[in-house]
Amino acid sequence: MLKGEEFLEGPLPKDCPPESAYNPKEEVFLRFVKEIPPLMNDFHSYFKIKGDKPPDVSLCQAKSVSLFKTIKSYHKLKKLPKFKKSIMIIITLPEFSGKVSKTGQDHFSWWIYKEFDPITQSNYTEYEVEKGN
Repeated sequence: MLKGEEFLEGPLPKDCPPESAYNPKEEVFLRFVKEIPPLMNDFHSYFKIKGDKPPDVSLCQAKSVSLFKTIKSYHKLKKLPKFKKSIMIIITLPEFSGKVSKTGQDHFSWWIYKEFDPITQSNYTEYEVEKGN
């Protein structure tokens, strides 16, 4: 973390985000949300929602928000009860949105800057699965 960077999650663990994290530059990702338009709680981390971390995930990653690059993840995750009623959005992240790092085959972790509002300051549209848009 660079000096002066403040994240929505508050203080992050040491070396979080990792050195591999970068500022996206109008990069396009997919994100599950509960409704359109999304609400701020659609951009809360697992840690912020649950107050803990899953056993197989670092605290650093638990304090990030999940993003995906391909619709393949939508089809896989949509089968899980947690995501059954979720909606996939296409979200374009500006450089000042935070730090992003690839943390899985199709999974990216996003540490949102404190001053960034993902609802008003990023472009998003609902992903229409049937139409493939």
